[in-house]
Amino acid sequence: MVRNLAAWGQPHRRIVELVRCIERFWARPIREGDPELAADMTEPRRGVDLIELKFSEMASSFAATELSYEWGRGCRQSLCPALLSASLDGSREALAAGQDR
Repeated sequence: MVRNLAAWGQPHRRIVELVRCIERFWARPIREGDPELAADMTEPRRGVDLIELKFSEMASSFAATELSYEWGRGCRQSLCPALLSASLDGSREALAAGQDR
């Protein structure tokens, strides 16, 4: 079931700006050449990891809200934030160490 997104309000302007930057980045052609392409692949992956971590933090916070509970999404309020937090701890450590998880 798709919720009425207008009921959610507007996303923060910085989130909208981030998505616009990502759209501009992906609209550009990919550089040719093995070393250039290999070098260009590391930063987008790191950016994706950072976005995933932030999204997980946001999802954890949202899971603890009354709205999340009313919609019946995800886990129970007491369980979901604990599971996400436990998962994030290892991801943060791996990201800080420059490891793939």
